[in-house]
Amino acid sequence: MEEIACSLCKCANLVSFREATQHLNLLTPFEIKRCKKCDFIFMSPRPDASERSALFSGSVPEALKPYSYEEANYGAVTKGRLDFFRKRARYLASHLGGESTHLRFLDIGASSGYMVQAALELGMKAEGVEPGMSGISAAQERGITLIQGTAELLPFADNYFDIVHSHHVFEHVADPMVSAKEAFRVLKPGGVILIEVPNQFDNIRFWRDKIFNRIHQRKRDIRSIHHLSFFSRKAMRDLMRKAGFKEIVVTTKYTIKPTGLRALAGYLTMIAGTLYLGGERVIVNAKK
Repeated sequence: MEEIACSLCKCANLVSFREATQHLNLLTPFEIKRCKKCDFIFMSPRPDASERSALFSGSVPEALKPYSYEEANYGAVTKGRLDFFRKRARYLASHLGGESTHLRFLDIGASSGYMVQAALELGMKAEGVEPGMSGISAAQERGITLIQGTAELLPFADNYFDIVHSHHVFEHVADPMVSAKEAFRVLKPGGVILIEVPNQFDNIRFWRDKIFNRIHQRKRDIRSIHHLSFFSRKAMRDLMRKAGFKEIVVTTKYTIKPTGLRALAGYLTMIAGTLYLGGERVIVNAKK
């Protein structure tokens, strides 16, 4: 395991976030902390680099055996999002005039390559970086070539891409600030970036459940420890600003829409979340 300081401000003055640790069903020594200086939420102690590398290769280190290994099938999930990725690729191209055939596109954390596929279908010069060989192999079977690598060390020249995209990846990376600065480095001046992440613990519904002492404790498995960072709207804005981006626009989305007898209360909660804390997903658009 490893203990870390805050990735956003480097502060080592941390406070335990007991409810988040309880929700994820973490065993000691793993714990969720909040930075007392900037409020960023992250895991510390957490699995160290060798343990994370072993998980990517499909093996389970002894220290992680209590988290019964059930690998998240990200490839299957992203396959179901192909139409969504097509719409997003068109949306991103529209920010640069709508003519996509001359645009260079990068997907960070490409999984099995469905976002890269969507960009290629629009005629973009699209590439993807993915650390896991299972995703790379799955993409290769469909004729999509991905590069094995990490968000912290992108294998591209400075000012190379017109568009950088990352979908539910930054919560997994070892160092979000280094990753954001790498994205900034490879993006051309005037280029656009879109990052989407879950907002697990600073969303309005989690805080509602915290107030009423009804926080759900999830099953203890590999998903309990696969997120290393937990972004709020504020944290994502701070990350992008410190990485050098400008024209930063942060929006929020709700994963679950209320239904049934509690629909009215649910929608009132969503309205409150739009004004304060937000929903279960955070999306940021910015430019270099």
